[in-house]
Amino acid sequence: ALAFADDLVMLSDSWEGMTANIKILESFCTLSGLKVQAKKCHGFQVTPTHDSFTINNCEAWKIGDDTLNMIIPGESEKYLGVKVDPWIGFAKPALSEKLDTWLERINRAPLKPSPKLAMLNTFTVSRVIYLADHTDCKIAHLSTLDDKIRRAVKEWLHLPANTCNGFLYARSRDGGLGVTRLASLIPSIQARRLHRIAHSKDETIRCIALANDIESEYRKLWLAAGGTLDTMPAITDPVIMDHQLPQHVLEQLTEWEKPAPRAIYPIPCNWRTAKFSQWKDLPCQGSGVSHFENDPTSNDWLTHHKGFSQRQFLTALKLRANVYPTREYLGRGKSNSIVGCRHCSASYESLSHILGQCPAVQGARIRRHNKLCDILTREARKLQWKIYKEPNLRTANNELRKPDLIFVKEGKALVVDVTVRFEYKEKTFSDAAAEKVRHYQPLTEEIKKLTNASEVSYFGLPLGARGKWPTINERVLSSLGLSESAQKRTARLLSRRAILYSTDILSTFESIGKGLSNPADAKPEGTPTRQRGIL
Repeated sequence: ALAFADDLVMLSDSWEGMTANIKILESFCTLSGLKVQAKKCHGFQVTPTHDSFTINNCEAWKIGDDTLNMIIPGESEKYLGVKVDPWIGFAKPALSEKLDTWLERINRAPLKPSPKLAMLNTFTVSRVIYLADHTDCKIAHLSTLDDKIRRAVKEWLHLPANTCNGFLYARSRDGGLGVTRLASLIPSIQARRLHRIAHSKDETIRCIALANDIESEYRKLWLAAGGTLDTMPAITDPVIMDHQLPQHVLEQLTEWEKPAPRAIYPIPCNWRTAKFSQWKDLPCQGSGVSHFENDPTSNDWLTHHKGFSQRQFLTALKLRANVYPTREYLGRGKSNSIVGCRHCSASYESLSHILGQCPAVQGARIRRHNKLCDILTREARKLQWKIYKEPNLRTANNELRKPDLIFVKEGKALVVDVTVRFEYKEKTFSDAAAEKVRHYQPLTEEIKKLTNASEVSYFGLPLGARGKWPTINERVLSSLGLSESAQKRTARLLSRRAILYSTDILSTFESIGKGLSNPADAKPEGTPTRQRGIL
């Protein structure tokens, strides 16, 4: 028998055997006070002949005085969401039509884009996975369903059609949207299930499975899920057992105290990682994407975008995916296209140019810089640091230099200079931090005179224009004395605000010439934005 909650399936190899099972069920119900609703019960009998089968060539079973409904070929009855047909087994659901209906309902819902994506990932995809997994859905059909989901997601999030699939399928901790790829997940689930069946503790189940040549089916599913023959184990190979505790701890426990070991079944392919690798290897859309790999801090805004308007969130997604419609992006692969900046003489209007060099939005970049400095200032003020903002200091060669922030406390001075760089090369941020340290180190004596500190430390604090939080910045937060939880919170905040303020720069860039630009953006190069002093 198979039972789930108040649903029960009974099996037997003969009509008489099923009659005996029903009598056992009736006795159980009498003893427990339960009752079977025979009108909601269904059954069928499949009898083999010399070259085929017959269906229900028998008398209908009874529970008490009520006769069970006998399912005939062509009809089906739903059990745990899956329709069972006596002739074909699990009836294949009209998954494509169901998915179309569900996507259309989400599309019509009065929701903003990000809640629609959350609803898709949380509810719709899980229903599709269950049905596709239990009804032998073919890979070609799964790929068709994936196409429908991708088109819907790109439409909701206003992403261009050529946005690479890796951005959609990569884990959120890798900078992706975490959409499920059915054509990879379903065969992986089924392959691992066969492996578990082959190692079942029930000897009967093991023998039946191995007698039905599940090795070939396992191989087919393993390859369909992205695995290779080189990495595929034999289905009868011993599995790795995880005892969940170190060996030296296990040795000190009795048999009753030891946790039950957990079997670890091999996975054909980590398809999300594979899709991320394909994304980061792309020459244009993959530029700088490796910076976000396995970085929950820099990718926190993808799932917790508090403070973002939907417009800003959608712009940030285009930023992260390298598909924001700059002239450089729109001109990719096109001859004789205009790719120069529309607001200055730069030969390429790219994201890195707008967010880092274009003079037309210098004021917006300064505001981004100052707001990020303010976040760091607030955290330092909570810990009673004395703060100098952009003091005018001169080197021994009489060169004027203005570090962003100097924090002073108990005879120690921390010189911190914030910079925002576009995520590109591998050493972009380490080089930027070292550059800032070299630039301000000649000011040591001047800083000691200004702050009366006996010890001066220098830090560059580089942030990514697309939200990267480099781990080298943890030295700054640690030196300020922030607790571990405060460091994580501040790091996430700075990451989110960096990309949020970058979307504001892009908005300002687009508004120039439309009568919407902010006069502050017209400040000439070098215009001071802060007053020298102490906070």
